[in-house]
Amino acid sequence: MKLQGQLMRQRKALGWSQQTLADLTGMSLATVKRWELGTSTPNAMDLFQWAAALGIEITSTVSESVTTDTAGAA
Repeated sequence: MKLQGQLMRQRKALGWSQQTLADLTGMSLATVKRWELGTSTPNAMDLFQWAAALGIEITSTVSESVTTDTAGAA
């Protein structure tokens, strides 16, 4: 699963709206929407901040995303 899908799935599992995540991370609602749609990619610092707010370990999330994306390209 792509990174944005993993992050969105975790946000929804917590029962949070995009606005809640934006408020907790200090990011704009538009930024959260763009990331989840895949039209924009977070920089490393924002990604770590987002993962921390969601309570997930970013290294395993990124690793799973890379493995899935690479396998799908074959």
